[in-house]
Amino acid sequence: MSFILVEVGPRLQTAVRNKIHPRPRPNAQPDTMPVVQPGSRILVTGGNSYIGVGAIRALLDQGFAVRATVRSKEKNLWLEDLFKEYKDKFELVIVEDIQKVCVCGF
Repeated sequence: MSFILVEVGPRLQTAVRNKIHPRPRPNAQPDTMPVVQPGSRILVTGGNSYIGVGAIRALLDQGFAVRATVRSKEKNLWLEDLFKEYKDKFELVIVEDIQKVCVCGF
C-alpha cells in the first residue's frame, strides 16, 4: 500500500490540483513523478484546519481515500461526522506528537 503525504500549507490547493490533474505545458519534458491515481490513499496532516478540511473534501470528492492526522480525538469528532458520507474512504488518526512517533531514522 502506498501513501502520498499532503502537508497542509498555503499553496496546497494548487499543488494538489496540479499533481492530480496536471496542466499540459507546451514543449515540457515529461514529469518523472507518476500522477496519483484515484483510489490511492492520501495522508493529510493537520486535517482539522480550515485548509485541511478543504483538501480532504476535494480529495474525497475526486475518489481518493484519505487518512487525516489530528492531535486529539475528543476535539475532532466533528470531522468523522462531517465526512461520514464517505464511509470507509475517510480515516481519522490521532498523533499527539509527531516527533515521538517518527521512526524514520532522522
